[in-house]
Amino acid sequence: MEQTKVEIVMVSGACCVPSLAKTEQDLEKRIWLTVEELGLDAEVNAVSLGSVLAGNDSLSKEQSQVIQALFQKYGTKFAPAVLVDKRVLFAGSAPAPDKLREILEAL
Repeated sequence: MEQTKVEIVMVSGACCVPSLAKTEQDLEKRIWLTVEELGLDAEVNAVSLGSVLAGNDSLSKEQSQVIQALFQKYGTKFAPAVLVDKRVLFAGSAPAPDKLREILEAL
C-alpha cells in the first residue's frame, strides 16, 4: 500500500521569545529523527511565527490561518507548535520523545 506524503510544520516562536530557541531546535531534530526511524514519507518545515504573521512563509493559506488563529487566541504561548497538513498536533510545549513518536506513528 502506497504511503501518502504528509507535511509536518513546526512553528517557532523564538523570533518573539528567544528563550524558546534551544527547545525548538531540539524539537525539530527529534521530529526529523522520528520521521526517519518510522520511515514516514514526510516533508518537515520549520517556520517562524514572525514570518507567518508577516505573510512571508511558504505555507498554504489554510495553514497560515490556523497559525494566525492560535496567535490571536494565545499570543506566543502556543509556540512551539506542530501541524500536520492543517491539524494542530500539539502546541505550547515540546512533547516528550515517546509522545512525539506516538503522535507521528498515528499518521
